[in-house]
Amino acid sequence: MNQADLEGTAVAREIAANFQNYLLDLAVRECDSNSDTLFRRLVTRHADGDLSEKDLISSSFLLLSAGYETAMNLIGNSALTLLTNRGLWNEIQSGQHELATVVEELFRWECPLEFSTLRVAIRKIELQGVSIEPGEKVLFCFYAANRDPQYFMAGEQLQFQCRHATAHMSFGFGMHYCLGAGLARLESEVAISSLLRTFPEMRLNPEQPEPRWLPGLTMRGLDQLPVRFDSEGLLPEGSE
Repeated sequence: MNQADLEGTAVAREIAANFQNYLLDLAVRECDSNSDTLFRRLVTRHADGDLSEKDLISSSFLLLSAGYETAMNLIGNSALTLLTNRGLWNEIQSGQHELATVVEELFRWECPLEFSTLRVAIRKIELQGVSIEPGEKVLFCFYAANRDPQYFMAGEQLQFQCRHATAHMSFGFGMHYCLGAGLARLESEVAISSLLRTFPEMRLNPEQPEPRWLPGLTMRGLDQLPVRFDSEGLLPEGSE
């Protein structure tokens, strides 16, 4: 549920409570299963007293949002970016750019997160005439950081050359650096290469509505991306 969908704090609390109850019910079912999922391992740690109920719920939510939604958004955002820049799509298909470099630039250009989670200032900071006091909560915008002209020459342009590949902030920095960065890169490389290989003629469908973005403040992802798979709008032979 995105923030923009909410009608107020009361609705937000109700949604949070329902989601918490769902996770707790799921945890009970997992106790009786023989699965070897990461969630089951969290449930086992909770049952053994090593993980509080609060930590079980927050960790499960983090797995869902950070482990699934961000990867989904990056893949969708990347598809839109490359289909909008058809020349780049063709260049990647022909092997003119290393896939790992392409993925890093797409992470910079179309970060699946618009804003960070809340940070707390530990010392006083003066930033462009604004004073941030210790203890104040701060959000920073990944999109702004990833286009900072002090660090990125022509940051408003999508380029697969002449960049320090991992200089972007999409995975955070320092102690907040994303633990799943390696997995996210691998997932994105596999997904994008599969897309290019399986649907080489895929293109945006001009007969359908414009791509629609999900509402919300933190996540940036598509709700709808109308495409067609060849000049006739059909799947390649043998596809389902």
